[in-house]
Amino acid sequence: MIVFATKHKGNDMMERGYLKGFFSNNDKTAKMWRQLIEYVHPEGEKALEKYEELERSFGVSKGAAEPIVKHDLASATKLSLWIKIFCEAAASILGTTPHDLLTILQLEDTVSHIQPWNHNSEDPLGINWYLIEETLKKSEYVDELIGKKITDDDLAKLREVAQVVAKLVDAWGPDNVDYATIWLARGKKVDDLKEFIERFAKDPEKTLQYLEELRQVLHKYIKPKGIQPPAKESHKAKTISPDLTAEKVEVLSILQALEFTDYSEKAKEKALQKLASMLEELSKEELTAENLQKIGLIAFAVEIIKRGEFRRVEEIKKL
Repeated sequence: MIVFATKHKGNDMMERGYLKGFFSNNDKTAKMWRQLIEYVHPEGEKALEKYEELERSFGVSKGAAEPIVKHDLASATKLSLWIKIFCEAAASILGTTPHDLLTILQLEDTVSHIQPWNHNSEDPLGINWYLIEETLKKSEYVDELIGKKITDDDLAKLREVAQVVAKLVDAWGPDNVDYATIWLARGKKVDDLKEFIERFAKDPEKTLQYLEELRQVLHKYIKPKGIQPPAKESHKAKTISPDLTAEKVEVLSILQALEFTDYSEKAKEKALQKLASMLEELSKEELTAENLQKIGLIAFAVEIIKRGEFRRVEEIKKL
């Protein structure tokens, strides 16, 4: 979903081209986007499978909104970025697809009424969250497309996600039209999320901070569904418990998060504390074969960090 700029400083068709060039799923931006999903989503790389078909059948360039209000290129960029990240996250919480959420917002004409972005504000979304919340509460299309009513508890979770994503986008995206042009034109040529943030984010440090905050929020609200072993390797099911999946995903997310900090000492210390806390909780439970596997996995991750042997993360992925 692209929110087009309607308040133009220069050539309006050129500005549309910048937006389409970045938010359409070209090979480079698609790769960067998959890196973001893999990092923040509790199911890690397994979460990407949900979006592969969506990328093939419903590229973001096919959905675009013509706002009634006036947006310059910077506001349109941040709103488009916010809608994309929010819909991906919200869909996982609600058990639906981003396409369904975007369809509801389009059918109710919500996106065309979205107000300009409040740059550098404590509340960058302003009234926009209220517009989306009211749509999700009252739309007759919710039952049809999502298959259930959205509860107050659901809305509270979505509100928290919306606010974190807004802080992320405000620190990441451009504040003015001139920089928006550079941000979009050069950003579409970058296929590495960390490189893009470090080179073009308004505030790289805060962007990485809010990216981590989003990851924590999603881990709080989205439970990994687990991975069933292939039938042809059914013998593994006898030695590797399906109950190990949640710990595997959490351990991998902790280890992969270190990459975004260039394996800084502070980040490694924080990761070791988190793993130690997991070991402490498991040690309080009854010792079973499943718990012993979990303890072994976490202890292996601790040694990876202490020895700096991060290439061995691949061994965990293969379990």
